[in-house]
Amino acid sequence: MDKRVTTLTAAAMLTAASAVGLAAAPAAANPQATAPYGTFACSDGRTVDIFGIAVPQFPTQVGFINGKGAVARWISAEETVTVTVLDGVHAGEVIAVDNDYAGAANKGARAPQPDLSQLATCSISESYDYEDVLTEETAGYVGLDASYVGATVNFTGSVTRTVWVNPVQLAHR
Repeated sequence: MDKRVTTLTAAAMLTAASAVGLAAAPAAANPQATAPYGTFACSDGRTVDIFGIAVPQFPTQVGFINGKGAVARWISAEETVTVTVLDGVHAGEVIAVDNDYAGAANKGARAPQPDLSQLATCSISESYDYEDVLTEETAGYVGLDASYVGATVNFTGSVTRTVWVNPVQLAHR
């Protein structure tokens, strides 16, 4: 799995009111929506490939199914990751982290939590294993202090992401 698509990267976007997966989007197809978010299994029985494009204003992420925008109302992610420090002053340390997140897909909407039982879901589960240099942002995400920044680490883990979407809208995608 490409490290740019993992939840460690996505978590920064989630905490910044973005989603890796479906998020608010315009209704028309967008040929620039080429960032693959993955293949999601939906509660209507379909498996769909979701693509996206980041935009500089609200909503900060957009999702497209079959070239048509889709609006996620709520998102959640459950992740388990092991961080192995490969060099630096903390070399050899192995840190286990569980990260769970649930919230509005677009916090700027300031809407209350919707009735999730009335919405369709689309979910994806992925595993990853990659090395990277720990940044301040990623260190904070996995609960490490600044003394770890700059160390080469190995991230091994798995994540399940779920988005809740209007079932009528999903049926038209």
